[in-house]
Amino acid sequence: MAVHLHGCSQTGFWAWWVRVKLLLAPDKFKGSISAAAAAKALGEGWKSVLPETELLFAPIADGGEGFCETLCAALGGEWI
Repeated sequence: MAVHLHGCSQTGFWAWWVRVKLLLAPDKFKGSISAAAAAKALGEGWKSVLPETELLFAPIADGGEGFCETLCAALGGEWI
């Protein structure tokens, strides 16, 4: 993580920015959205606030409902 300090001449205060790499690994929201859709939504929200963040996506499943869908997406498979 790199931290950069810059003086802000208009306010006289120091402003700081942190460049981060963020791993998004949500499970599904049962009855609502899949783990992949949750990761995408979280990423879009995060980027709207901190657009320079590097995002990594790793949707997860606990072995119950949605496990096969998550495994298929993670391995680049396709449903047959």
